[in-house]
Amino acid sequence: MAEIPLSVSCKTAMQVAIEVSYKAGEILLGRFYQAKEISMKGSNDFVTNVDKESEAFIMAELAREFPDMGLLGEESASARLDERHVWIVDPDVWRSKLRLGDTLRLAGGGTGS
Repeated sequence: MAEIPLSVSCKTAMQVAIEVSYKAGEILLGRFYQAKEISMKGSNDFVTNVDKESEAFIMAELAREFPDMGLLGEESASARLDERHVWIVDPDVWRSKLRLGDTLRLAGGGTGS
């Protein structure tokens, strides 16, 4: 697998993932007791406006820090999936399991461009 480059702010992917995850967690926790707009995606699958906001925040931060990496999000449009490294973003996992490690993944081994 190719070496993962440093971010534009000279941080490792793990450092950025942890920082962004904590900030996204603050968004989710800060809105926990507030009214939410809920949309059904399937019979047992829903998404809230807060889920979308936190994912949009994560995607924007990752795109800023790693402009040459792809992004795959559950709630939003994906971009540059043919890149060598692709971030996989699912804040719903964080919300439901409250585990930092499941919020972000970095997949490697794509074809690159």
